Amino acid sequence: MKLLLENWKRYINENTNNIWYHTTSPASVDSIMKHGLKVDSAFNKSLSSQFYVKEIYGVNPIYVSKEEGKYKNGIILAVDVSGLSLVTDIPTLISGYNAQLGESMDHIWFEEDYTPFELFDFVDRDGAIYFHDLLNPDSHITKAMIDLTRTAAVIQNISADRIKVIGEV
Repeated sequence: MKLLLENWKRYINENTNNIWYHTTSPASVDSIMKHGLKVDSAFNKSLSSQFYVKEIYGVNPIYVSKEEGKYKNGIILAVDVSGLSLVTDIPTLISGYNAQLGESMDHIWFEEDYTPFELFDFVDRDGAIYFHDLLNPDSHITKAMIDLTRTAAVIQNISADRIKVIGEV
């Protein structure tokens, strides 16, 4: 019986770890529920509308969060991200962690006194972290950034069968 309960608990934890959240406008819900979440969507009016995002990612990505309702003013979607490649949410590092976009558009950097403690192990001697690490879903740096921000970018479409409407913020 104890083994059964331990296995059930592990099963539940594994499955809920794959559920992330995305907030969208009420006007786009019907389309999303029919066609899924799409990169380069015309509905995406979040931080991803910043000038640099498409150049960095190659697409306007889909942003997800481990926190339900992190993004305000919209409909909350639960998204099953199992099997999808999650990469660093660079706009959140810039807006929430004082990262600066490198002029060459290949890295972010932190001023010496403003590097978050959690990132000390990842910046080079100039305070930089390069996109080739931040955009590699298998990189330990990407995993650390996702753990820090509790957000991620998805640079592939997400099918409608992975999405459920769960509420409103």
